[in-house]
Amino acid sequence: MTHPANDSSKMLRGRVIRALWGLGAMALVVLVVVLLKTPRTNDDADLETETVTVDEAPIPLPPPVSQKYAGSQACAKCHAEIMQQYAGHPMAQSLATVQAASPLEKRKQTEFSPSKAMTYFVEHQADQVIHHEVRKDADGQVIYDQGVPVQYAVGSGTRGRTYLINNSGRLTASLISWYTDGNLWGLSPGYRPEANERFERRCSDGCLSCHAGRMAPHGQDLNRFADSPFIETAIGCERCHGPAQDHITFHENGHRLPSETDPIVNPVDYTDARRDAVCGQCHFQGRRRVVNYGRSEFDFRPGMHLSENWTVFVKTDGVKSGSAAAVSQVEQMHASQCYQQGKNKLSCIDCHDPHRVPSLDAKVNFYREKCLKCHSPGQVECSEKLDVRHAASPEDSCIQCHMPSFKARDVHAAQTDHRVLRRPEAQNSSPEVPAAPNEASLTTLFEEPGFPQDPLMKDRARGIYLSEWAFTGQNQGLARQSIDLLIPWVKRAKNDKEALYSLGQAFSVVKQSDFAVRSWLLVLEQQPTHEDALEALAIHFHQASDLKQARVYYEKLLQVNPSRSNYSGRLAHILGQLGDFEAGKAAANHALTINPSLIQAHSWLAEVASREGNEALADKHSKIVEQFHSTDAQK
Repeated sequence: MTHPANDSSKMLRGRVIRALWGLGAMALVVLVVVLLKTPRTNDDADLETETVTVDEAPIPLPPPVSQKYAGSQACAKCHAEIMQQYAGHPMAQSLATVQAASPLEKRKQTEFSPSKAMTYFVEHQADQVIHHEVRKDADGQVIYDQGVPVQYAVGSGTRGRTYLINNSGRLTASLISWYTDGNLWGLSPGYRPEANERFERRCSDGCLSCHAGRMAPHGQDLNRFADSPFIETAIGCERCHGPAQDHITFHENGHRLPSETDPIVNPVDYTDARRDAVCGQCHFQGRRRVVNYGRSEFDFRPGMHLSENWTVFVKTDGVKSGSAAAVSQVEQMHASQCYQQGKNKLSCIDCHDPHRVPSLDAKVNFYREKCLKCHSPGQVECSEKLDVRHAASPEDSCIQCHMPSFKARDVHAAQTDHRVLRRPEAQNSSPEVPAAPNEASLTTLFEEPGFPQDPLMKDRARGIYLSEWAFTGQNQGLARQSIDLLIPWVKRAKNDKEALYSLGQAFSVVKQSDFAVRSWLLVLEQQPTHEDALEALAIHFHQASDLKQARVYYEKLLQVNPSRSNYSGRLAHILGQLGDFEAGKAAANHALTINPSLIQAHSWLAEVASREGNEALADKHSKIVEQFHSTDAQK
């Protein structure tokens, strides 16, 4: 009788062998070596004789998107009035250099202390702005004062601002942000005193595709850009209307183009989901957005469906439970009776003017008129008595009652309840924090009206997303689901680096380390500078005590990205174990220049200095370690 565990192992290995068969000669060599080194049982014997199926037809890459941008300034010639209006819109102020950003921040309050040990302050110089983190010991003595220049301000100031640091095209966020509510400086969202990513939190392609106008690509690496990363800082005309060069040519040539149709996109001309997709590209984050095969975060163009570029997992549990403060506007709107009863005809631009925001004085009437388009006398009127409405709002505001504001827990969530509830006070008075996602909610996909997405693309996205959760929680059940979904995909899309990387993560969770390594190596064969794959291999070999290989991959990582302190810190530890103390000291000191809070690096340097007889240096680092520990005793 076959043991169930052996059955599971056999089935998994059989699927892997068949899937990776066609991925290249090196993959076959690795698989042969793995099988030769693996102890055989009778149950394993028929692995050699399993029929290898011929791969199905490769999945084609989608057609390239237009890159014929003209820049927003090119629109001013014919659309000066609209551009003047739009200049006051928050989107037009989404990102700027710190020198060009409007001076919202009050200079009087430039310092704050979220804990006894930590103080932060902002230093304004003539030509730059510097954010400082200062750590003190229990006696108030400064352990370090690290100042980092910031180059870009993100946000119009409606809710606040955060700040970006440019490290050779790799953008990171400062841990200091400005909050309009209260007019004060504070830690950036998601940061806790003494336990955060400091100045090293990566700004991904997904972040910048929404907050910036247009990026200058690096050309190869994800989440990296040219040394001067922005072609256009703030969100401009072409974000909603598409690349405009053909539109300009069309009009300059007196409408004489072969198509005889103006190629510019005006979202109002669409009556299907493509109209809202223009807004949804940034205002519909969901629980997770997986970029589709062959696309990037920057490939959406107005006129496309969202699902042509992303597969979106939604937070429907938040909408249903009443905790809408954690849910984006699009999900809320789709849950509203206004949207559902209107048979999906309600659109974002039915209520929002994308070129201007009404002033505070005009806001109530502006949105009330939008409501009265459907709820005017003789159609669907408000059932509440007028005197009751006036008691709640002298101006008879519709949105005050039916779209109340709430403090969003997530900077990407809506601040106004777009569910348009009939009696929101009964359902949204005290929204609860949504529960942690379960296996069912992890795979709830956005079904875009009128656009049936390819089932294979959905399975790919589920496989990638399940792999992420499996790896985070070391959940073998989710990892096996991910493997089952991704293996058929990579057979037909062998150059899909994201799917291969995720497959490697899932293999690592189910302890199939040989297949995990091979998956990551296949990524590197296509992109030798793929930072995530390099880090996965470095960590794998370090944990496997293969220090020489771990060193190789950490050194490669530092060539790709020298601005991550943990790469240098881990390399220092490995070099010490290998006996290369000179190289180890250089790595540890480099890590401390990036992150002086790395107490482990100080401890290691103290130990090495003592071993080498340099007591003065050993005492220096030991004292710093004691200073760190003195603040721990205060907690």
